[in-house]
Amino acid sequence: MKNADFKAARRSGGFSLIELMVVMLIVGIIAAIAYPSYRNYVIKSHRADAKTALSDFAQRLERCYTQYNAYDDANCKAHNAISSGNSVTSDEGYYKITGKFAASDQYILTATPTTYGGQNQDTGCSTLTLDQTGTKGSTGGATDCW
Repeated sequence: MKNADFKAARRSGGFSLIELMVVMLIVGIIAAIAYPSYRNYVIKSHRADAKTALSDFAQRLERCYTQYNAYDDANCKAHNAISSGNSVTSDEGYYKITGKFAASDQYILTATPTTYGGQNQDTGCSTLTLDQTGTKGSTGGATDCW
């Protein structure tokens, strides 16, 4: 075998270190862009846990109002579970649900993110609220929380 043929065969047998470094750089850039977007999507999708829990407690409180003509009746298990500093963890564990009762016919339910799954990093929608009229609210500055 001639010397030139040997060099050509050796060069075509694999990748150079420079080529591997360029590929690693491209993968790193893509990952640096993709991971924050993915994380933001996951945080937004976990808000469904808060929405479900708030709607569930609102329905329970409506049943109490139908039975006792008050949201804050002592016999109302939903009221007792989330009032006076008590809270309930949502089904998936991403939110704590609390309630404030300004009068017997008024309430505001609040869902606050927990540290589970990093949900407390949701700064755009740091809390979600729901009241007896069905008015939905949020804190944190984002407008598309619900």
